Amino acid sequence: MKKRFKIIPLILITVLVFSPTLFAQSIELNLEKAYQMTLEDNTSLKIAQKDLDNKEIQYQKKKAENLLNQSNYSELQAEYNLAAAKKSYIDTANNLLLETLQQYTEILLKDKNIQTLNKQIKLNENRLDEVKAQYEVGEKSQLDILEQQIKLNDLIQEREQLKNEYNQLKTEFKIKLGIDKNSDLKLVELNEPEYLDLEEKEIYEKALDNSWDLKLTQLNFELTKTDQKRKEVTSSSEMDKKITDNKVKIAKLELDKQKKDLENKARELSNQLSNIRNNINLHKDKIKSARETYEILKEQNKAGLITDNELFEGEISLLKSEYQLYNSYMQYYTQALKIKQFMNPGAGVLEDEK
Repeated sequence: MKKRFKIIPLILITVLVFSPTLFAQSIELNLEKAYQMTLEDNTSLKIAQKDLDNKEIQYQKKKAENLLNQSNYSELQAEYNLAAAKKSYIDTANNLLLETLQQYTEILLKDKNIQTLNKQIKLNENRLDEVKAQYEVGEKSQLDILEQQIKLNDLIQEREQLKNEYNQLKTEFKIKLGIDKNSDLKLVELNEPEYLDLEEKEIYEKALDNSWDLKLTQLNFELTKTDQKRKEVTSSSEMDKKITDNKVKIAKLELDKQKKDLENKARELSNQLSNIRNNINLHKDKIKSARETYEILKEQNKAGLITDNELFEGEISLLKSEYQLYNSYMQYYTQALKIKQFMNPGAGVLEDEK
């Protein structure tokens, strides 16, 4: 009896060592929490934050020095450097958030694709059984069996590849968010999105007010004008003055170009959002038709007019339609985030931005 009590703990230790996922923590995660975790402990963002802190200190230092030497150019240059650091931080944060959304939606889509493939595999297993049964009574040949087996094997292989991609995506996502890779991560489903009621003009005007690219271009224009004034009151050569005058003209052209680029980008984003919304409506119509067809097939199956496999085909067709609609939803989420970031890049990622 004593020997048995010595063996049992050893077995438990073996299970714990070689089965790390046996007691793995189960985590349910929604998109908002994923966003929060993305910004909490990211190395790239920490680097951008430290650079921003340094530029803030340098700017305050230049402002203090300006009280003594009245160097507007020096203070303006420090302001430009600070704005550039803010833009770098904002761009880093927004790119991370967009990446998080894309990974989140891709994981959900892979999962739905696997579910559809499971149905297709089941259907083709049934078909293989049918062909084998028909072979036994001389209606099918061994070649027919082989062809159906190949179709089934291809689907199984496709599913295994998708499962590997799905697991890899989840592992990468967990590592990115600082979650134990052995944890069982469940992502909360995303439903039909809340649609943005935005006109192209509104998108452009908000971007015009909040664009950090435009702010930097504006500051650069002010810097060149300040330098131009300095050259006018100093003993600069005529050639130096002409170079400075040209820099002012270039900076003004860049400012005009930046505004035009924002207008074009607003139009592009608005059109893309509209196209996705149209696709959603189109897929909704297709689903309605697929569901009606499936209901008819169920009644026909009950009446013995069609086989179970034919009903299975109708269900798979409906699942594919639902996948296409869901894919459009995910595209809309991504496009909506891009538009929000375009209209106000600093919102939600920089403390002094609303």
